[in-house]
Amino acid sequence: ARTEDIAKFGQFYLNRGRWNGRQLISPEWVKLATSAQIDNSMRTEPDWKVGYGFQFWRCRHNAYRGDGAFGQYCVVMPDQDAVVAITSGVRNMQQVLDLVWEHLLRAMKDSALPSDPSAQSQLLQTIGKLALPTIPGGISSAVESQVAGRKFRFSENPLQMESVSLSWGNAQCRMQIERGGSSATITADFAKWATQIHDGEPVAACYAWTEPNTCKILIWHTDTPFSRTYTFRFSDQGVSLSVQQNVAFGPTTFGPFESSAG
Repeated sequence: ARTEDIAKFGQFYLNRGRWNGRQLISPEWVKLATSAQIDNSMRTEPDWKVGYGFQFWRCRHNAYRGDGAFGQYCVVMPDQDAVVAITSGVRNMQQVLDLVWEHLLRAMKDSALPSDPSAQSQLLQTIGKLALPTIPGGISSAVESQVAGRKFRFSENPLQMESVSLSWGNAQCRMQIERGGSSATITADFAKWATQIHDGEPVAACYAWTEPNTCKILIWHTDTPFSRTYTFRFSDQGVSLSVQQNVAFGPTTFGPFESSAG
């Protein structure tokens, strides 16, 4: 579901079950589903203690929402005749709602704002520049010639990585991973994102040398909230690999896994 699709779903409920002139579900059901049916006042987070309906959370400010793990939101605000849809990958979900109330809700008025072409132009320019940051660092290192193409094997580990080999060239890093008897390659660009399909999913990857002996590869799974950062620290003995995931239901840090070159 794209962010736009989530917004449409919220608009459908804001319209009390009506879409394109057709009443698809009853207004009575919408009212029941989005009202407090279960007491959750024992919770500590302000927007998780206002009541729970039928798969909808009640919020402060007489709003309600559907939400999913790690920051997926469909916030419906009947008093303001507004819907806010957010997709993200964060650990502190309450903080996201705090920002909605602090900035968006505070800026909403009962009547239309006067036209402001200058502010609209500035907004479009700002939106046009929004991007996930790449890894800061250098494009190459003297270590490359010593380790490029060498296969580093790992003992049994939670990520089921059997071996990894890296190569660099033309402002790209190629990481070949063997896992479960199969091999896959991810291409990462320097200072920009290389988009591709990996294990059947769209991903975007970048890399940088953050120290003379340390190369980092950041991979975003762009249809999901998840990203992983692979940190390779090379030495005369081999490589130490650590993997950091931004969010997860379980562990987010793996390694370091030690390996000598094969």
